[in-house]
Amino acid sequence: MNIYPSVLETSSETFKKRLTDYGTIFPHLQIDVADGIYVDNTTISLGELLKIFGSRTSFAEDHTIELHLMVQDPQQYIQTIKEINSSIPVTRLLLHIDQVQIIDFQNYEFQVGLVLNPEHSVDTYWDMLSQVQTIQIMTISPGKQGQPFLPETIGKISQLREKGFTGEIILDGGMNEKNLDYIIKNSRDLPDTICPGSYFHADAEKKLARLNRLLP
Repeated sequence: MNIYPSVLETSSETFKKRLTDYGTIFPHLQIDVADGIYVDNTTISLGELLKIFGSRTSFAEDHTIELHLMVQDPQQYIQTIKEINSSIPVTRLLLHIDQVQIIDFQNYEFQVGLVLNPEHSVDTYWDMLSQVQTIQIMTISPGKQGQPFLPETIGKISQLREKGFTGEIILDGGMNEKNLDYIIKNSRDLPDTICPGSYFHADAEKKLARLNRLLP
């Protein structure tokens, strides 16, 4: 199982602190970008990310990122993402399924994964889900870290596998030792990746080791 941080920050200064804290531990980060419209919270903008990564060349040389866009009309951000990609490799975009049309996939010019919110049904969106190689399941309501884990969401892992999905499944939200232990003990199928957020804000290296010890 892959484990790397989900980074959701509202200011450039706290974001830079996360880069410093995580830089020697994690070669890959998921960065959350929220517009305050699709979700209530507003994070550091893509324009601010571009300034930060453009000035942190040593970090960019050794790391990759993926962008989780909690935004309306994600297509409008593609030009800025291209510019970010010129400074640090962007491996994929994770887009909320209710903000994407099937016809849009070919227009993104990046690998696209789809995100299911707690209220999103696998059956309802299967036609779209079956077209991608990465699906992220939100195990909390999206937009803010530190919200309660919703155990009923992990059933979507098995639903996807039963429908024949063979790509990567990511869990995002409420990932910590207690909830990972619950998932391992109660889910017939396990995710390929988990993305802890606030859990890693202190002693990230020690906590990563604790999570790894839980893995079967």
